[in-house]
Amino acid sequence: MKKQDTTTPQEVIIGFERLRTVPKFKYLGLILDNTLSFKHHYNLTMNKVISTAAKINSIKRLITLDIFAILFKCYIISAYDYAIDIWATQPHLQLQKIQDNVNRLLYSFLIQLCQKNYQNSPDLKEMALSLATSSLIFVAMTLFAKLMFFPSKKDLHGRD
Repeated sequence: MKKQDTTTPQEVIIGFERLRTVPKFKYLGLILDNTLSFKHHYNLTMNKVISTAAKINSIKRLITLDIFAILFKCYIISAYDYAIDIWATQPHLQLQKIQDNVNRLLYSFLIQLCQKNYQNSPDLKEMALSLATSSLIFVAMTLFAKLMFFPSKKDLHGRD
């Protein structure tokens, strides 16, 4: 069996028209390339997450937790979650870069939120200090997830 030459694309003719081959194209919001590596889509997603996180980070002092949760769900989660089961064939380290940007945004917002509200509660001051001095981003993400997915009309002291 003879090895095929992979450098020149095969000619595809449908009807009497020759289909043109391209190195990449966008289909239903997903950038497909000729090797199905999804590197272009990964780069686009990474850039979206970084730029959106920077924009949200610039207004974090002006927004409440509820508004932050809405912005986070609409612009960050939707950016990287769209068709992730298809394009997430990237190495773990590359996917971790996106997650690190998301974690940084969550961490910075939660630290700012805790520092803004710590005057009313010594517990919040302790929490803010422990989050600021530790590298346990999991704690911040868990707190944020609890607040985002299980919203309560009560404040952190249990009052309405």
